[in-house]
Amino acid sequence: MARPDRESLKPYTALLWLLRVAVALQGVGVAIQYLFHEFEQESDIFSVLVFEWRWREKWAMAVDDAGSWCYLAASMIVLFIPLAVRLLGYDLRGTRPRLVFQTLPLIYIAIWQFLLILAAWHRESGFLPSWAPLGATPHLTIPLVFFSQSARVGLPIALILLTSAVEPPRAKRVEAGMWVLRGTAAATFIGHGVEALYLHPQFVDYLLAAANNQLGWDASESTMSFILRLIGSIDILLAVLILVARWRAVAAYMACWAFITACSRVVHSDWQALYEVCIRSANYCVPLAVCLCWHMCRRAKSDQQNSNSEDRGARDEP
Repeated sequence: MARPDRESLKPYTALLWLLRVAVALQGVGVAIQYLFHEFEQESDIFSVLVFEWRWREKWAMAVDDAGSWCYLAASMIVLFIPLAVRLLGYDLRGTRPRLVFQTLPLIYIAIWQFLLILAAWHRESGFLPSWAPLGATPHLTIPLVFFSQSARVGLPIALILLTSAVEPPRAKRVEAGMWVLRGTAAATFIGHGVEALYLHPQFVDYLLAAANNQLGWDASESTMSFILRLIGSIDILLAVLILVARWRAVAAYMACWAFITACSRVVHSDWQALYEVCIRSANYCVPLAVCLCWHMCRRAKSDQQNSNSEDRGARDEP
């Protein structure tokens, strides 16, 4: 990835707002899932505390609820404090205000989200939390859940890097932040691609529901299994391409497809599953941010070339 110069860093503020909105949506999704939803559920952290560490349920519930409430509060701070500052004309470019209102909440979000993933892997909840591609070989087992949900952790980490890079401009931090976005987007698609290749039962159900409800197609399960394996292969190919090439079409396709797959929960379970779309905001906002970044880099490079051509033309005039 070409390193942007100091002038080209200014448009990156648009990326910050996109990522802040994604963090806020993710926080709302977590809160609804663990606090507000009519089918409220305990997180895997609660399960680890009760069933593995033998905590009392009320204390485990208190920790679980407190973590979710703090997650929601931190995500709201990340979005609404900069918005209020912008509307009121205040200046938060100093190190200390940015630390309090941006960095620390994002660090908390990254840590709690990582603990949720770690607990899910430890409890082996969900489909294929660990993957042994070469058979039953424990020393070659891959914790797949860390791949499929990596964008949720990479989102706040990248936002920390990009927020600290724009004021004052630091091109290396922008480059690092974009690599975090690219890497976690690729990891997420690899995780979901492998799950699709192994025919995740929920993925099959989502495909069947979409075909029946949206297209009126009563497809067989074998047909959907073939389509799902094809989708999984494409996901893994896209994950490789976003790492080795800078094609905006690839990142844009990943963003669109991730949004469609997130919305498939609503198609399958009606609007009560809308929080599932929110909690997966990183899956589609992270590749969208990569696409916008590459677009801005190309536009800035084109503007610079046009400016240089005009300068040369002016010097050549008699």
